[in-house]
Amino acid sequence: MNNWTKQDSPTRYSRTSKSRLNSCHDDIKRLFIELAKDGYDISIVCGTRNKKAQNIAFNFGFSGCKWPDSNHNSYPSLAVDAAPHIAGVGIPWKDENLWVIFAGVVLAKAQELNIDIEWGGFYKINDLNHFQLAAD
Repeated sequence: MNNWTKQDSPTRYSRTSKSRLNSCHDDIKRLFIELAKDGYDISIVCGTRNKKAQNIAFNFGFSGCKWPDSNHNSYPSLAVDAAPHIAGVGIPWKDENLWVIFAGVVLAKAQELNIDIEWGGFYKINDLNHFQLAAD
């Protein structure tokens, strides 16, 4: 298993991750900003998706929804794809145990912040990097 642990000091998002996160709903932004403040190194893979990107994600099996039915298809996005980032390694896509740990960290912080969020790991397509605001 790769070593993804909480750092002793806050982490910073890359310019690309910041841009993607800024396309998300304020609650999602608040959640992931707090995780970075806590010292977790996270990459934001996707926020809002346009029609072309959404249909590509669907066609390749990365999404269970076509445009415009995904929570990624609004602005601000009601969903985010995020991943643990390990220095010198990048995103450990194949380490399912780490994804469960990552989801636990995200879900626990969301609960602490009173943000009702769902994890894609519970979905039929097992979308491990997907988090979305729960429907009211």
